[in-house]
This record gives sequence, C-alpha cells and structure tokens, in this order.
Amino acid sequence: MGRYVNDNKEVLIEETVLPKKFKSSAFSFERGVEGLRKILRGFFEQSPSLIYVGEWHTHPDGMPIPSSTDSVALRTIAAHEEVSIENPILLIIGVRSDAYEIGFHVLHQNNIYGYEKED
Repeated sequence: MGRYVNDNKEVLIEETVLPKKFKSSAFSFERGVEGLRKILRGFFEQSPSLIYVGEWHTHPDGMPIPSSTDSVALRTIAAHEEVSIENPILLIIGVRSDAYEIGFHVLHQNNIYGYEKED
C-alpha cells in the first residue's frame, strides 16, 4: 500500500500486508486471500490516499528476478477490473543462507522493467 508522488513518477510504499494463510514449497507460493478485503478496506478508510501499488515476495535460494509466474501475475493484476493502477510494482527479495539481494520491478506497457540500484 502506498501513494504516487512527483506527477506519478515515484511511489512511496507505506504499508505491507501479510497473508493469514498460505501454501508454499521450495518452488511455489500461494497466498491466501482470507480477510484481505477487510484489511484493504481498513487502509482505505484510515487514509483514503493510500492505494494498492503492487506485490512483494521472496525467492528462497534464488535471484530477485521475476519468474514467468511473477510476470503473468503482474499482467493479471494490471488487467483486473478492481485494480486502479496500470503499472503494478513487484519487489522480490532473493534470500540465500549468507546474503540477500533485492530486485524492484514495474509493469509498464505490458513489459516488466527492473530498476538498478544507484550508488
């Protein structure tokens, strides 16, 4: 959850939502949606300027690069009639035993672009 600023050129991420239930394996993750509408409605009621801006998840023992499943999910989100954004973002955290790496991506004109970290 967040808001766009600077003529929609920047997004401020202000809140995250964790699923109450989920199914996971070494190769997949399925988020449950139980209670999600209530949580989102609560955000909107407390701060109407907060909107859904995208998704985040981890890639255990992997790189923070969108998989084909991630790509399909972003396109499905953007096309959904109840989603009010055309360019959902995706934050992936690649987690390894000795380190982690963050990848930030955005869907724009049906293509997924990764942002590179500035030094």
